[in-house]
Amino acid sequence: MAARSASIIRRSLLYVPGSSQKMLTKSLGLHSDNVTYDLEDSVTPSLKDTARNQLKEHISGLSARPSGISELAVRINAVSTPFALSDLTALALSAMLMLSWFPRSTQLLI
Repeated sequence: MAARSASIIRRSLLYVPGSSQKMLTKSLGLHSDNVTYDLEDSVTPSLKDTARNQLKEHISGLSARPSGISELAVRINAVSTPFALSDLTALALSAMLMLSWFPRSTQLLI
């Protein structure tokens, strides 16, 4: 998976808020090298659980990657937050996701 993702030329990256069902649905018709579903900055803390569940449902409902999108990704919350582990747990087994973005980190995690 990493080799395939690394070889994709990303000329366009579109970020879609995981908290907006309307935008999640609309994203399937986009033409982009990368569509990243965002669970971090675009989602208020009070909607984190809802957004995570909506995104999990959205992705699990896909039988194939949309033809106009080269790569599907998710941007999780920072590992220093209480949301990161839930993000990873909810989305880790999704066959449709090709990449996970880990946002800014203030410390080295080993």
